[in-house]
Amino acid sequence: MILASFNRCSTNEIYNIGGETYTLNQAANIIAKKCGVRTEYIPWPLKDLRIESGHTYFNDTKIQKLIGPYKYMKLIDFSHQILKY
Repeated sequence: MILASFNRCSTNEIYNIGGETYTLNQAANIIAKKCGVRTEYIPWPLKDLRIESGHTYFNDTKIQKLIGPYKYMKLIDFSHQILKY
């Protein structure tokens, strides 16, 4: 992401990172567990529920076209290695 941000072609663009497919709940629980907290389910408001996809897809095709292939870390590994308290 940092490498892409220095590229002139990335101005005003949005990029996803690569990785696995998680529900929002699964991704939140991985981070919450590492931080020693718990998640709490709150029902979606109807207007937001209409556009909720149900899964978070980490598709990095667009950023790879800009900067080329790169090595990424699985979310669970990231939570163990980077989020150290």
